[in-house]
Amino acid sequence: MNKIRQPQGYSLIELILVMALLVFLGLGTFTLIIASNEATHRMVDRQDQQSQRRVAASYINTRLRQNDKAGAVSLRTDPALPSEALVIEEVYFGEIFENWIYQEDGKLKEIIISPGQERRQDFSYIITEIDFFDVEKDPVLGGLWLSVGHNLETDEGYPSEDVRRLEWFYHIKTEGKTVEGDSLETAQKNRGEGND
Repeated sequence: MNKIRQPQGYSLIELILVMALLVFLGLGTFTLIIASNEATHRMVDRQDQQSQRRVAASYINTRLRQNDKAGAVSLRTDPALPSEALVIEEVYFGEIFENWIYQEDGKLKEIIISPGQERRQDFSYIITEIDFFDVEKDPVLGGLWLSVGHNLETDEGYPSEDVRRLEWFYHIKTEGKTVEGDSLETAQKNRGEGND
């Protein structure tokens, strides 16, 4: 007669080893998922910031080109505004308006008002989110150096010394003034790199 074998159970040590192995694999997988999720969020945030810098630059260039005439562009300060503003004179239906573009609280904003009208914050519109907006007149080249950007954070979320900026030159039309062809290239080389 053949003996019928009884199925043997698992010993306690085998069961504990299998459970420990499953826990170890589960923790490793979970850690990998968390790390890749954080990396994805950082990458998306940086792409979003790059897009915001490009939106700001495109918007400002469009406004400047729409009103590209002598005397229409200036830099001004106002006590009601937190920073120096780029002011562009615009004509709508035969009436002159001033478009004040400035940065405040991490946002690029604009106010469109009549000349002499009070500049109040509740008149402003948000263009996009940026950390800084710098405008510098260049009397030699007869134009403006414009720069928009974001301050970066470390991987731990702390503020960093690094910035990402988009910088460009815009030639302002003036009556009777011309700029030599190679002077812009020379000025760009002297200012250095810094664009995305």
